[in-house]
This record gives sequence, structure tokens and C-alpha cells, in this order.
Amino acid sequence: MKKFIVCLAILAVAGYAQAASNVTIGTWESETNEGWADHPLTAATGWSATVYVDDPAAMTSIYEYSYDWSTDGWVSLKANVTGWNWFERRDVRDVWWDNQFIEFDVYAVAQSGSAATWAQVEGIAGSFQTNGWFALAGTTYGCLGTPTHVKYDYSAYKGGTYSGTGDAYGSIIIGYNADAPVYMYIDNIKFTIPEPATIGLLGLGGLTLLRRKK
Repeated sequence: MKKFIVCLAILAVAGYAQAASNVTIGTWESETNEGWADHPLTAATGWSATVYVDDPAAMTSIYEYSYDWSTDGWVSLKANVTGWNWFERRDVRDVWWDNQFIEFDVYAVAQSGSAATWAQVEGIAGSFQTNGWFALAGTTYGCLGTPTHVKYDYSAYKGGTYSGTGDAYGSIIIGYNADAPVYMYIDNIKFTIPEPATIGLLGLGGLTLLRRKK
């Protein structure tokens, strides 16, 4: 038991060191695409033809950078949602293995004259070079009129067929949908590990028990 508690204390310190591995992959503060592409447009012409969110083919008609709402700095990615769509970030293999959760913030408002009654993040999915697409989250996340923080634990997908050495790259996609036109703001997309503070409390609590026993 004593060894277990000491291990928790060590993890408490290690947790703070691990915090550096949290990686943000979508802040939009520099008003650049940060590697995100509109997936249906890329799918129509193949993997070699990438239409990034700030490409003239997608900018303003589907996406734009917005100062209206943000949870990380001043800028968010604003999507013109008129139905189902998704967008994709490639080359996430390294941060995928180093972390456990994907998190982001979303907020949707009805467009002028729209009778929208719902808007949501319809799903999160991923792929690796040799394994095709797999759904990470089938649950929907509502966000019409209410800012929503999405946090999904994908650790179940980190091993097995998804950890093959032949997988040189990977992708994450985020799907969204609405029953009538809305603007959806998406911000602060990141890969994270468990909160160091939680691990720290466990470790410190264990050391307190040891002191009491003595």
C-alpha cells in the first residue's frame, strides 16, 4: 500500500511534466488554416487536391475567421452551416499517440431569418493511412444558443490496428449539422492528457494518509 501511495505522489509530479504534451491544433489566432481542410471538397477530387478552410473555394461561402466569439484568444473559425458537413485536420499521428482526449469549443446561432431549432457537432472521426475511417463519437453534441465544450476520450482507439508502423499519417475530422442555416463557431481544438491537477490531488492525498499512519 505504501508503495502504491508513493507511486501516486510520483505521478503527481510527472503529471505536471506531461502537461507540456498538450497540443492545440486549432486556435485561428494567426488567421491561417492551421492544416484544416474542408473534407467534402477534398473528397470530391481526391487526397492530392486539398481545399483548406481559407482557400478561396471555401472562404466566406463556408468558412471565415471571426471575432464574434472565441474561447481562446480573439479569433474562432466560423462555419456557414446549411446542413451536414465536416472538416479535417491531417498529420495528427504524433499528437494522437501522445495524448488521450480531443477537446474543442463550439457555439451556434441562427442566421437572420432562419428557423433553426437545432445545431450540433454530429460526430468525430479519424483515419490512418492503412486503416480507413473509424467513428470516434456517435453521440451528438448540441450547441445552438449554448456554448458547448466537447471532450472525447479516444484512448480505446490508440492501440490494436490503429497503431501499425505503416501508418505514416493520420487525420481527425469534425462533422456538424443543423436543420436550418446557422453560423457555428469552433475554437480551441486540442489534444490533451488527463488534468495534472487531478493526479496531483491523488498523490498529495496519499502522502497525507502516510503521515497520519506514522
